[in-house]
Amino acid sequence: MKNILKAIYSIKFYLKNITWDIGEKILRLVISFFTTILLARYLGPDKFGVFSYSLSLIGLFQVFGHLGLSGIIIRELVSNRNYENKILGTSFFLKLGGYILAIIFLFIFTLFTEEYNSDTFWISTILSLTFLFRPFEVLDFWFKSHVLAKYNFQAKTLALLIGTIIKVCLLFLSTSLIFFAFANLTEALLLALGLLFFFFKLFKSKKIKLKFSFILAKQLMLNGWKVFAGSIFAVLYLKMDQIMLKWYLGTEAVGVYSVASRISEVWYFFPSAILMSFFPKLINIKKENSSLYQERIQQLLDTMFIMALILSLLINVSAKPLITLFFGELYITSIPILTIHIWASIFIFMREVFSKWLLIENFLEYSIITQGIGAISNIALNFWLIPIYGVKGAAFATLISYSFASYFSLFLFKKTRPMFFMMSKSMFVLRKPWISKIISTK
Repeated sequence: MKNILKAIYSIKFYLKNITWDIGEKILRLVISFFTTILLARYLGPDKFGVFSYSLSLIGLFQVFGHLGLSGIIIRELVSNRNYENKILGTSFFLKLGGYILAIIFLFIFTLFTEEYNSDTFWISTILSLTFLFRPFEVLDFWFKSHVLAKYNFQAKTLALLIGTIIKVCLLFLSTSLIFFAFANLTEALLLALGLLFFFFKLFKSKKIKLKFSFILAKQLMLNGWKVFAGSIFAVLYLKMDQIMLKWYLGTEAVGVYSVASRISEVWYFFPSAILMSFFPKLINIKKENSSLYQERIQQLLDTMFIMALILSLLINVSAKPLITLFFGELYITSIPILTIHIWASIFIFMREVFSKWLLIENFLEYSIITQGIGAISNIALNFWLIPIYGVKGAAFATLISYSFASYFSLFLFKKTRPMFFMMSKSMFVLRKPWISKIISTK
């Protein structure tokens, strides 16, 4: 009985921790979306395009500080409690070095592509300074390794709320665009301070001395290079559309496209949250029952496809009232872009299952290859389609490149081909007898 109670308490503890983590993500999603609405309406397509383009550059260059280490750092912290100072210190300085490189490369890039006195140059430069506070995310990993998501939630939520309040105040004061970049910088600073506060609060009187180990640094980089390479490709085909739109059509086109893409991308959190809870279970089923494992993977793919299909159909029907209600008549040209862009969710939702399958099967190299195919196809398609179809061309490029990265490319390799056929089967899930009966029921 004592063991049962202990097990129940353990489950409740982990569920509570997951709830904090998911709660923070949902809250951030909601607040960020409505902040985007306010900014877009206040700034208008042109200035909102400037801000969105600068954020895309930040998203592109931040990969230098990511280094593919997030999951590896958490794993090392869990496995080696006695060496936490060394792990935290090494990962902190690795990330600091990566983010400093990101600032330098971003500055050089904007120096060659933008006018020195332009809003884009200065906003991108100010936003790049947020990288100086990003290395403190290793404390976020430390909280996760100790199953203390509550403190992450408090630090992140407080920083987000204060940052949002500052932006709303700036809107009422009708300030210039550059102050919104400083608001983002303030939010990054507050998050770093919040993580430090809770970290020192938990340590209390314990001695904290961060150490750097060249041996551990080499080990972390060797373990993380595959994820790092995959991250580079993923960021390329997530952010290059807005960057190339700026080059070809200007910032107003970026603003119009950004509104559509943000409505589309706001839903991407849900498949990730669903798969988060199923992932440990899938690992155990794989060990115990191979046929049941295959069945569960197929069921998850079916579920993701149906969810994405329903979402895409609903957004296509409601695109006009959504855009006009939230963003206003200035963004009416975002409607056809949204109706194209949302269909990429089919491949993105199923990609979440594919990503977990790659981890379980230990086929991580195919994550890099397929992401690479997606990145190359996205850049090539944008070069081809934007001059012909304008902003819609970027939406078509996104949809097609996602289909290449997460579906068609799987047929090319023997090890990923089974997943291609399972995804294909999911696309005909509506023809299954039990689905047909539900649909035909009056």
